[in-house]
Amino acid sequence: TIRWPMRYFFGMLDIAALNSFVLFKFNSHRDKFSNNARAVFLKNLAFALAKPFMETRMHNQRIFKSLRWNIAEALGQQDEFRIRYDPPKVDAKPKKPFTKLSKKRKRCYLCDASRDRKGNEFCIKCNMCICGEHKSPVCVKCASDDGSSGEYEM
Repeated sequence: TIRWPMRYFFGMLDIAALNSFVLFKFNSHRDKFSNNARAVFLKNLAFALAKPFMETRMHNQRIFKSLRWNIAEALGQQDEFRIRYDPPKVDAKPKKPFTKLSKKRKRCYLCDASRDRKGNEFCIKCNMCICGEHKSPVCVKCASDDGSSGEYEM
């Protein structure tokens, strides 16, 4: 075949695994082995060879947390993973009363069109886009219409 080096390598790997199973049977002091003893042995051998690599991958911060969780699950270290990588959730920032309705930036409706000021925040009363200069919980126009100072009560 075209991939003969792979076939050659996996053939050598298979022979090495068979020889290690024969040595395992010879050195273990059991009289009987089950029918699937070789399959169980090969699975344990593969896991033992992969375990150090899996442990280093589990502590790698650059891979996805879900992948690290799956590795911790395979290693049986879910509790350690949860303690180390799931800090308690604390709301450090208070919730903002103005809303982001869309990620698209739009022109501020209070600024002149010639200034072309854009923002992605929206007034909570009139839902019009406002820029950073006019940003407060309620836009300047709605605040002046209500007679309030722009403070929003929660």
